Amino acid sequence: MSNQMLRIKNSIRAPLFKVLNRRKEKFLCPVCDYHGPFVDKLPKKKIRSRLNAKCPSCSAMERHRFQWFILQKVLAGKEWSELSVLHFAPEPCLEDRLRAQCGRYVTADLLRTTVDYQFDVIDIPFADEAFDVVLNSHVLQYVQDDQRGIAELSRILKPGGIALLPVPLLHEKTVVMEVPDPILGAYHEPGLDYYQRYEAFFQRVDLHGSAAEEDQYHFYLELLSDADFPLKQAERKYGDIIPVCYKG
Repeated sequence: MSNQMLRIKNSIRAPLFKVLNRRKEKFLCPVCDYHGPFVDKLPKKKIRSRLNAKCPSCSAMERHRFQWFILQKVLAGKEWSELSVLHFAPEPCLEDRLRAQCGRYVTADLLRTTVDYQFDVIDIPFADEAFDVVLNSHVLQYVQDDQRGIAELSRILKPGGIALLPVPLLHEKTVVMEVPDPILGAYHEPGLDYYQRYEAFFQRVDLHGSAAEEDQYHFYLELLSDADFPLKQAERKYGDIIPVCYKG
């Protein structure tokens, strides 16, 4: 579905969903400023089933809302119209806003055809120090040679630039597989130690935890059942982390 069709669908769906679910708990979406109930996410892969996951107005999921919120923080005081941004696997809710606000905005993906460029993160076809900001959310766990991918992300970043490189937190310690996981399709099941991999390629890595932010944004995962995920905040409630990597 194109971004335009998604916007049209959401403009119709959000008011109706709000009325039909007026007794449901209400939250605030920092991406589109919608205030009201969120949509439960109940996909076929039960491991990803969770409550109050998606904003019905812009379709932002927990990590999308959290990423946008942190991006606003770390870029405060910057002139967005002067920024060059490379966005991997772009989320439509973020792409719409970044493309409208940033001076140069480029999207990329290995398989999707609705992006500006198709390429693998381990072989980025841009010159050194080409971008001010890189957004690469929930991608590196699918890359077998993720160290090479991280090196490439650092290479194309300008001095003083930042990269937001979140991955899903599934364990205390990262699990690496020789063949992709049959359920998640990933070579890595990241743990809290995964962010240490960034330290070899960036001058500074700041970890922004969702537990430090207000619950009204619902940045946390509200699973339908307990899991072994780290950062447990309460029953069936798990926090998230957005790592912001700074290039010297």
